[in-house]
Amino acid sequence: GVEALWASSLDHKTLPLILYPPPDHPRPTLLLLLQAAIKKTYWRLSLRVHPDKCAHPRANEAFERLNKAHKQLADPTDRAALDAKREELEIKRIAVQVSESAGGGLEGV
Repeated sequence: GVEALWASSLDHKTLPLILYPPPDHPRPTLLLLLQAAIKKTYWRLSLRVHPDKCAHPRANEAFERLNKAHKQLADPTDRAALDAKREELEIKRIAVQVSESAGGGLEGV
């Protein structure tokens, strides 16, 4: 089913590397391989959650979300925006951890 899709396809360590390879990756060959992996993973997942092939009641929603994610990753402008947002969230997460470990809180973060 759709719930088992993510668990059986990719684990939590490889998914970020496949879906979000760094845009300035130092080895373009590896970046090209990762982009090919994105396409292959998208194709495989789209076949598994396509509403015509999957009887799960939320298959259509899963398919739409998969298509949206793939389009965002394939478009360089959208991809740059996702990378920037991801970096901003990571900086905020680290700032909160540092603040909490120091005994303070970050208001408005």
